[in-house]
Amino acid sequence: MIDYDGINFNQWDMATEPQTAPDSPGLIIETIDGVEPLDDQFGVDPKKTVPDALYDSLFGQPTPTAAEFQAVSGGRLLHTYAILDAAKVPNLPELLASSDLEHSCLFKGQAQDDLGHAAPWLVRMLEDRRLTRNLFTHDEKTNDAMGYQWAREPGVFVRTTADFEAVWKHFRRFTKVQAENGKWHFFRFYDPAVASPFFEHNRLDTSLCDTFFKSNDITIQSLISVRGLTGKADIFKPTASETSIKRPPHLTLTDQQLIPFRMTQADKDITSMAQNLRQDFPNELHTQSDTQLHQAIKTSINRMTAYGFRQKENLYILAAWDLFLGKNFESREETGTLKSILENDTPETVKMQKLKSLLGQSHLERSS
Repeated sequence: MIDYDGINFNQWDMATEPQTAPDSPGLIIETIDGVEPLDDQFGVDPKKTVPDALYDSLFGQPTPTAAEFQAVSGGRLLHTYAILDAAKVPNLPELLASSDLEHSCLFKGQAQDDLGHAAPWLVRMLEDRRLTRNLFTHDEKTNDAMGYQWAREPGVFVRTTADFEAVWKHFRRFTKVQAENGKWHFFRFYDPAVASPFFEHNRLDTSLCDTFFKSNDITIQSLISVRGLTGKADIFKPTASETSIKRPPHLTLTDQQLIPFRMTQADKDITSMAQNLRQDFPNELHTQSDTQLHQAIKTSINRMTAYGFRQKENLYILAAWDLFLGKNFESREETGTLKSILENDTPETVKMQKLKSLLGQSHLERSS
């Protein structure tokens, strides 16, 4: 078992009951591909605040008919808020304190004192502020010196007509969630790497989407998740609902709803294994592209989990054997001993001890 973004589970166990599609989805998803960050705009006046491709989503106001405007926002202007991750943005509390942007940590009391340097912070964004511009600017040579944050994927953005206090109260409820086993965990919904797969996977879950995007006194018109590393922006909008949304005391996530966390962590683990293998065996792997190596490890892991393997250090060794002894190496051994060991209903540690004894590859061990 591991802890990823506050959720405990075995990331290699993906089997679950299929999700039943309702009559209509809970979210409408719009995707903008090929988003380029701002450069330092040296000598440019006036400077842009956000990339052109994101302007309407982040700062645009409804401009349809009066009736349509009333239906969309109740006749009030949409505000733009960011939920920024202090674990990703160096000195975020200090940056916010020196700005004139309204802000507050989503943790409070002792939790803020202890974790404020790595906590989510709600910020009301203003279009013409330097901090706003820095969130969307990238320059490989001057990122750290100038405080450019694009590559760090610092947080998510929300549009709503609600005031700051209402938004703060709304999102505070989601900083910790309860799993089906009753345990409480931190929920990093403000990390684009978490938000995009989570809402994409759960878009048909109208109850969950309504809970996150609506209550009796607030509606989130949209949540924008910008993946700076891939140039992709996902815009999540709740569908219209006739029913009154009661604010639950907390959010409980089911195993079905947690699938994207498992998949995201599994992908991170595969990337880490690939990096470790390249460090350990640079000559043997120099002909394999990153994509090829990633896919080879993923294929090996999928095969070995079927034999009951779950520990990352074991999966690392098994993937290395697949790479260097040949794919499906256990089937290449004429006596069938290796395959018998893998198929035997014995503990994982016992299987690995027997495999290492036969293959003599204990030097492949690594904490990955």
